[in-house]
Amino acid sequence: MNTEIVRALELAFPKPVSLKDRLELLPDLFSAVRKLQGYDGALDVIIDATVSAMEAGAAGRDPTLDDGDVRELQKAMLKLKGRHDVELAARKREVDEKYKSSGEAE
Repeated sequence: MNTEIVRALELAFPKPVSLKDRLELLPDLFSAVRKLQGYDGALDVIIDATVSAMEAGAAGRDPTLDDGDVRELQKAMLKLKGRHDVELAARKREVDEKYKSSGEAE
């Protein structure tokens, strides 16, 4: 019974893949995306997986990262989030201006 419990746990919670191992896969993934030219969804999958790996590392869930690496990753994630927030605010201003202008014209 113990063996079955351990087996079930190993299936449900696989061994974490290190950020280093995931990064080593990127060239192959980008090569695959080049072959799928025009399929934007493939790039979205890679971006989501990369961000997910970075978030896991920043949260301390990658056992191959030391405390210094985790801090650097946390800084990088904050910078990325800040850039995303700035881009989102700029898009919002553009849309607001577009509809503000068209509303005044009507």
